[in-house]
Amino acid sequence: CGNSCDAYRRVVQPWFGLRIGSLQAQKLGTRVELHNSFPGAHGIYVERVFDGSPAANSGTKVGDVITKLDEVPLFSAQEFHNLVLDKTESTMQHCDVMPFEVSVLRPGNSFDFCATINAEVIDMSKQNRWPVPKTKWLYPDNKYDDERSLV
Repeated sequence: CGNSCDAYRRVVQPWFGLRIGSLQAQKLGTRVELHNSFPGAHGIYVERVFDGSPAANSGTKVGDVITKLDEVPLFSAQEFHNLVLDKTESTMQHCDVMPFEVSVLRPGNSFDFCATINAEVIDMSKQNRWPVPKTKWLYPDNKYDDERSLV
């Protein structure tokens, strides 16, 4: 993250549109279902996929288990984030998407498949700016209609 800021004068962060978690942190019922479908499976659990996101467009669904990212086996969410940041720093180009190859297990299918998630690049330099932008507060009688800082 720091290297991309130094090299490109901006913080570059790919967006997948996923919320992921550790397999070991999932509810017992989920873990039993995964174990019955894929004994000895490892990877990260997809807890949420945002509509219209790169992950949703690739066919990734809630309940999937991502076992590999660009052919590297995954065992924790932290590994996933580290690999994403490493690839971002090593292949940074001025483009809007970054392709990531993932291997996915889907409970109930009893086989794994590969998908490409074309992560969108988010330029964090325009986020969290100071001072806080002004907003207009609207009240039904409009007697307090003034600009105040949003805090």
